[in-house]
Amino acid sequence: MKNISQYLSIHCFHWFKRKEQTLWQLMQHPCGFPIFGCCFILGLILFLFWYHTTRPVIGDHDEPQLNPDLLKLLEFHEIMHATYQTVRSSHAKLILHDSLSLLNEMLANLSKQFTFMWPIQKQKLERIPTYTKELVGHRCGPEFPLAVWLEIHIHTQTCNQGMHLLQSIRKTYPNITVRIATTYGCNPAIISKESSCTTHWYVNRPDKAFMWLRQAQLAKTKYLVVGHHLSHFSEHTNLHRMLQMACTGQADIVGGASRLEPEGHWDLGCYQISLKNFTLRIRPGYEQSTNSCVHCDYISSPILISRELFIRAMQYSSVSGSLAFLDLFVRLIHGGLDRIKFPRAVVCPDVLFHIRHDSDHVLDRVDKNTWTAFIRMWSLSRIRFAPAVDHTWTCREARIHCQSFDKADLFMPPCCLKEQHQCVTGFLALSSVYQITTRAFGDYLTGMYSPFVGATVYQSPLNLIWNRSAYEIIDKTKFRTEFYTKYGCKLFPDKLNKHNQQIILSADKWNWTILGEAMEWEKSIRETRNAKDQPTSIVLNGVWTETHYNPGTMAMEYASSIIESEFWTAELALMPLPFCEHHHLPVNCLSGNYLPLGNIQYQDVENY
Repeated sequence: MKNISQYLSIHCFHWFKRKEQTLWQLMQHPCGFPIFGCCFILGLILFLFWYHTTRPVIGDHDEPQLNPDLLKLLEFHEIMHATYQTVRSSHAKLILHDSLSLLNEMLANLSKQFTFMWPIQKQKLERIPTYTKELVGHRCGPEFPLAVWLEIHIHTQTCNQGMHLLQSIRKTYPNITVRIATTYGCNPAIISKESSCTTHWYVNRPDKAFMWLRQAQLAKTKYLVVGHHLSHFSEHTNLHRMLQMACTGQADIVGGASRLEPEGHWDLGCYQISLKNFTLRIRPGYEQSTNSCVHCDYISSPILISRELFIRAMQYSSVSGSLAFLDLFVRLIHGGLDRIKFPRAVVCPDVLFHIRHDSDHVLDRVDKNTWTAFIRMWSLSRIRFAPAVDHTWTCREARIHCQSFDKADLFMPPCCLKEQHQCVTGFLALSSVYQITTRAFGDYLTGMYSPFVGATVYQSPLNLIWNRSAYEIIDKTKFRTEFYTKYGCKLFPDKLNKHNQQIILSADKWNWTILGEAMEWEKSIRETRNAKDQPTSIVLNGVWTETHYNPGTMAMEYASSIIESEFWTAELALMPLPFCEHHHLPVNCLSGNYLPLGNIQYQDVENY
């Protein structure tokens, strides 16, 4: 603005100077004074406007305007802090903590430039808050009773169990609305006697996700307490404590510890879960806490949750029992359904729920057949529940279609890879037994990216070549029979000849093509070679096969920097597919859930 005002004033002056007039003559000119005055006033106004917009703005409280770069730094601090709160890896958490400490020191040094800040900005310059910081609880609307905030939704097998549970609830919380669903029918006279404006019965309702969704849709309050397999309530079932954690913003889902009745076995009921590489892993324990409540990925006890959040997560579920609630947590954490990023679920150990010791309440006692509906819904092939449960399914059992993933250049499910491993290993092993030369080519060999993970954008598939001159050995021996009986794979075409350029290995769900070419394979020729002329061999699933002399050179087609750059900018990395709907399979279907380099991420490292 200052430059503009100077330009206008000088331009006006030189306009008269070009007319060979002095300043005095200019002022004597009939139009000189008005023009010069207008230019001077305009320049002064523009200068004052520039000075006002660039100097520090002093408001009612002497609050200086912050530099935009500093504001961006504060935003970066906020993002780093949010990442620190949500990360689950202890190692990554330590690295983020150190980074935040350095960033905090930097902001403290810069704080002299903006001593007076708005309250929210002052909070950002305080010491790094963590989940272990003891937060002071605040009452959640003390002017409103607990019944205004929440309803209790429960499910029991029989009417008698429901009556006993209802009586215990009324001793502690006489005015809260309770909705009770039972698997079996009840005596209408009893139901009529116990029903009221705060007690609602729903009979002949199995413990399924749809039942919970229907009850939540009938609710009138902001929060719900939902749970099944409950034995009774006691003074230790502190719903006030749970509500305070939720409505003060410290958690989105709140649970408690469980006491199994009548044995009296106590369980924290806090679990961490991970959904990756078509495997769901569940392990007990926690790494973070807030206000004496521990953070969990899955809670086995009844939970307090907002009605809106519960409906949004439960509406896609189709499983029953405890698996319906597991599905709710998996969808909230991994499904991207909710507007809340990484909803915070906590267990407050001082809140105690009394649970009937039913076999299907504890996930590690759920049998494999019951898990099948869950793994089909999420396209999983494995469930691991630490420390002892490890269920696996074949692609057919899990209804996973390998060809769909293969055609879309997606990472392959382990059950598909297992079929491929079995057929490839079988072909190589039998070729070794029957002295048929085979060779393997491509960057697939070195494992630079992801061995036996399937074709990706940046990696060629496994290329096997067999010596087609040995076709008679395959046709005239028990090669085909052993290939099927030992490895469960078939070989096509049914009849080979010397002109065959390829053979097809067929498994239960998909096929692979192996090219054929003429190669020297006689043992006598091999024995006459010098040592340095011997072909290099690599091991594929325990079987040695020939390959390039220096197979490491085959992995240099792309530089790692190029791969990473193209991977994160490629539309394919986050492209949803028709069979990978946004609410269904985001973790398994999108390549953006994996890193472009490294193969450990595809291995079951928990075995080591």
